[in-house]
Amino acid sequence: PREYVAWQRAQAEGPSTARALAFWRENLRGARMTAIPTDRPRPSEGEFRTGWHRFVLDERYGRAVDLVARRTRSSPFMVYLAAYLTYLRDRTGSSDLVVPTFTPGRSPGWIQDTVGSFYNFLPLRVDIGGGDLASVIERTRTACLAAYDHEIPFLQLSAAAPDLMDPVQDPGGAAAVFQVVQSPFIMSERTAGDVTFSAIRSRTLSAAEGSQLPDGLLWSLEPRPDGVVYGKVGYTTNMFDEDSVAAQVRDLTSVLRDSVVASAAE
Repeated sequence: PREYVAWQRAQAEGPSTARALAFWRENLRGARMTAIPTDRPRPSEGEFRTGWHRFVLDERYGRAVDLVARRTRSSPFMVYLAAYLTYLRDRTGSSDLVVPTFTPGRSPGWIQDTVGSFYNFLPLRVDIGGGDLASVIERTRTACLAAYDHEIPFLQLSAAAPDLMDPVQDPGGAAAVFQVVQSPFIMSERTAGDVTFSAIRSRTLSAAEGSQLPDGLLWSLEPRPDGVVYGKVGYTTNMFDEDSVAAQVRDLTSVLRDSVVASAAE
């Protein structure tokens, strides 16, 4: 809506945005987006195609994440992200990692009930060092809370870190966005006149073609109340093979099992 655009433009010149830009200049000083090596170089031209690899984690995983999240005063997203960062550290050999996520982009309360997409692209920088799970979660939680507190539109944020995206613009590297989606009420059992909507949440069939991504990988985990987690990874088929995406899923699952599930059992 026009009101939101006007509000956002006014904020761009305000003191809160100035404080946020100062935070991001310091937070992202010397940082580069963590790039995932591609199976094939990014094509210089042509249409990008997207496939979706879907998977299911049984109830042990969701229940363990919820328990560890309560113990560490974190959100489930922070625990899943900590596991993903551990996987990236093992894969890349780097402990200073920058992983993007999507946020709702609805920080002002008056916009909560407005229909439309307000998603924002938010980079999360975490130096996880060589610590154990509890240490990684603590650092992840601290980084997330600071980023949320200073969130501004990515186009404004990127001015504070102009070199941030360099690695994922290289032909052999791509960004991997990581998000946890909890949407049990999206149109499920809602009515409109004589029509009642149902939601199919347990989607497990992978698709060689699907809704398009601009580039790279999009991880999306959807925990359910019974502990089962439905996951999917969107990938640009011009650059990635499904076999390599499935291998990434197996590696992350191993980290979740050996760290989070094991910690919950102690």
